[in-house]
Amino acid sequence: PIAPPTPIPPPDQLRRALPAALSQRVHRQPMGATTKSEVVYATPWWRPLGLNGSVVGDVFPLEIVYDNSPVDAKRGVLVGFLEGNQSRAFFDRTPAARKAAVLKSLTAYFGAQASTPQLYLEKVWPEDRYALGAYGSFNPPGVLTSIGAVAAAAPLGGLHFAGADFSAEWPGYREGAGREGWKVARAERGPSQTAGPWGRWSSGRGGAPKHTRSPGTGAGRALTGGGR
Repeated sequence: PIAPPTPIPPPDQLRRALPAALSQRVHRQPMGATTKSEVVYATPWWRPLGLNGSVVGDVFPLEIVYDNSPVDAKRGVLVGFLEGNQSRAFFDRTPAARKAAVLKSLTAYFGAQASTPQLYLEKVWPEDRYALGAYGSFNPPGVLTSIGAVAAAAPLGGLHFAGADFSAEWPGYREGAGREGWKVARAERGPSQTAGPWGRWSSGRGGAPKHTRSPGTGAGRALTGGGR
């Protein structure tokens, strides 16, 4: 199987062999513009204050925040996302400028302690040559209704197109990646041979997999390329 994000062009020799509908689909599904920020503190100090670290807010540019601290709580980590135009507005800014804007948002949400982290990390996903964006690809109006069904065609010879962005359900997420990996494994190995290190699968609604362990990990992630 091949499992790239849909906008990444395949090699020239493969691109020339793509069915027309699939070629149109991968060229019409751009990736999102998300920037991910991890802000590290000595402790998850917000917990004793009765805060769970989660935010859905309108103090731009950081609109979504989660507590991403390790289980042992030896560090406190707030992960936040700049999405869409909020992220695009900082594409030509320096990491220091993005950090200042992120800390300003966190300070507005959590108070002055948020302004003094030990470490700031970021990932501007559109700069990644192997992803071109995040969280995943999206469909502008008309893509699925006009070519979606015909683009989900049979494999090209022995080559399967899989991965999170090709899934009809949970596209862009590891659940979608797991479904695609299961589908390819079932097609190649047969229904009785689809159990593997990534978890035990059984048929769910519409022939979809039900999993007993999270897909997108272990061999399941290696097979599908994972989700974003």
